[in-house]
Amino acid sequence: MSLMKMTILSFKSFSNPADLLKPRIFPAMFNPASYKVEYNFTKDKKETIGNDTQSQEVVAISLRKMSFDFLVDGTGANGDQRIVLVETGKFGSVVKPEKKDLLSFNAGKDSHLKLPRLLLVWGTFMFSCEIESYSVNYTLFNQAGIPLRATISASFNEIIPNPKIDILDSFEPPEAVETISNVASFLSTAFTATNSVVQAVNMARTEDLNSLREHITIQ
Repeated sequence: MSLMKMTILSFKSFSNPADLLKPRIFPAMFNPASYKVEYNFTKDKKETIGNDTQSQEVVAISLRKMSFDFLVDGTGANGDQRIVLVETGKFGSVVKPEKKDLLSFNAGKDSHLKLPRLLLVWGTFMFSCEIESYSVNYTLFNQAGIPLRATISASFNEIIPNPKIDILDSFEPPEAVETISNVASFLSTAFTATNSVVQAVNMARTEDLNSLREHITIQ
């Protein structure tokens, strides 16, 4: 049984139900081969009294930072040919604020710009976050100089929704849905429109996802 493709769901906010019903979606072409998890520890900067001056107490531990590489292939070698510039543009449009907000910010009408809230879904893995940074490395080109392959390297900072959201733990088997986009759409609707285990399971049955585990993880 193959692992479902990672999908990024993008919301204007986690707090407004209307926003949660309209996710922007980016399905990865390939699952990341690996990912990096980073933790940061904040130490007390005050002078330590005593002999052990090199050892300072930790006063805070940051939320997780995760880094992924997303490969986009436009050669068609794997049977799924995509337009690289379209895919990289789609990634940017999902992780960055909406175009109208960017235009307003760049025109000086707004002094602040709020990043969208993201939910990374990958099999049983779910990570609520926002983008910290990303870069695109183009490595193969056709005779016209158009990119045929690219790697998107992205870092995400964890966000804990407030109030905490009920999210569906996992699906099995992946054949229960036609595409990962269907899974992503179902997830976004389920954890938005339902506030209890019973409602979520009833929703799954209504969608005829009989293989969905009747299990919800409350983070």
